[in-house]
Amino acid sequence: MYQLKYFKENDITIIKKIIEQFDFATLIISINNIPEISHIPIMMNENNTSLYGHIAIANPMSKIIDSNDTIYATVIFQGNHGYISNNFYNNPDDNVPTWNYVAIHISGKISLIKDKINISSILDSQFAKYESTNINWDNPKISKLLSGIYGIKIDIESINAKFKLSQNKNIEDQTSIINNLRRNNNVELADFMQEYLNLDN
Repeated sequence: MYQLKYFKENDITIIKKIIEQFDFATLIISINNIPEISHIPIMMNENNTSLYGHIAIANPMSKIIDSNDTIYATVIFQGNHGYISNNFYNNPDDNVPTWNYVAIHISGKISLIKDKINISSILDSQFAKYESTNINWDNPKISKLLSGIYGIKIDIESINAKFKLSQNKNIEDQTSIINNLRRNNNVELADFMQEYLNLDN
């Protein structure tokens, strides 16, 4: 991913917060220069060394990973984003429209997890974020579903996080952009920019 130094984020605490908030990710692998892409929820482990998720056994991606010794994957997490009009700046004629966004690319070797106990553990961790009760794996109808999926693990080798949030603009323009985002109903991006840029608005 193309980077400029003032947009690059290296703080793993900030990066992980985005991953946890926007955990429905894009998983990409490639075989014979042909990409295979899946859209699945993915989580990072506690010590920030691996990513975990699950895919259907019927997914062509499962067969590709299973039949090759080494397959590398890239996972893309898309955070807050939005259109920035040149009219959001204090001097519109001196600026052009752009797009502010948060994107995180994480790459590493991907492997399958076939053991049902480990698969159910991954699912329990993912469900715990959204459910107040645990899945009853003793229910035969529920446990049967495990036979249709594999867990996946990605050993993290690189993290490339881009937080393009007008860091290259002055405080007056940053404040104006945030105010205009609120007026245009992109409150989520406005709030995130204000917090990230440490602006009292």
